[in-house]
Amino acid sequence: MGVGAVRTRGKGFLVGTAVILLAYLVVARVFGGGQLPEAFAQKPSLEAALERARASGKPVLALASAEWCGPCRKLEAGPLRDGDVEKWVSQNTEPAFLDFTTANGELGERYHIYSLPTLLLLRDGKEVGRLEGYAGAEKVLTWLQALSGPLEDWKAAHPGQEAPSGYGEARTKEFSGAPVKLGPGGR
Repeated sequence: MGVGAVRTRGKGFLVGTAVILLAYLVVARVFGGGQLPEAFAQKPSLEAALERARASGKPVLALASAEWCGPCRKLEAGPLRDGDVEKWVSQNTEPAFLDFTTANGELGERYHIYSLPTLLLLRDGKEVGRLEGYAGAEKVLTWLQALSGPLEDWKAAHPGQEAPSGYGEARTKEFSGAPVKLGPGGR
């Protein structure tokens, strides 16, 4: 094998490495590139959001996410950046960011977070709604509109209606347009 063959193979390796690196950067950018939606950009803590919620009367919207989570990046880059969703979140909730990048065992246990991403809606620190996994913007907005706003509780939002079966016991895993099932305490 001559010197020319080694040089050619070296250039091919360099070009191949550059192409792979470029592809990696494009994929990272498409899946969010570490940019959080505006409401979560400062990574507001749960404690701070709960304090703001006590003053505003709004529920807390907690986003449980991790840097290594592909579906989290997709949710953050797409549906949570949708103009209508961002507007709803900023006007009707107090956002919190639960970072599971390295660990967050205590919060994971307290709020039974077993998959990422998870959106939790909390009133007085108690779960009233949950959306697990990736969901499109329309589904996220429908879920938020059904459960959030500065309302005292579900009954105040639905005057004269009977609470759904399992009121106060079941969690919303995915909102499908069916009656909303609420978390602990019926709130």
